[in-house]
Amino acid sequence: MWLGIDIGTSGVKAVLIDDTGASAGQVLAPTKSVQYEVGGKVNVSGFDAVLSYFQISQPTAFAIPAPGGRQIFGLFGEQRNRGF
Repeated sequence: MWLGIDIGTSGVKAVLIDDTGASAGQVLAPTKSVQYEVGGKVNVSGFDAVLSYFQISQPTAFAIPAPGGRQIFGLFGEQRNRGF
């Protein structure tokens, strides 16, 4: 019987530039996105079993109501995705 085990991690930080949807005459500042992942693989006699966990975080931009019936578009939250 043959047994192989692999374990790995990774991390990525990125700068995102996106001015879509910005309010008139307004440009959003660059934002940062962060991704982490840890995982492993076991191979037993040619059969692979893989498990990994990841998390991605990045700012979220959306419009909020402002006085005078206007809306202000900006970075007002954070989107976080996690999974196995």
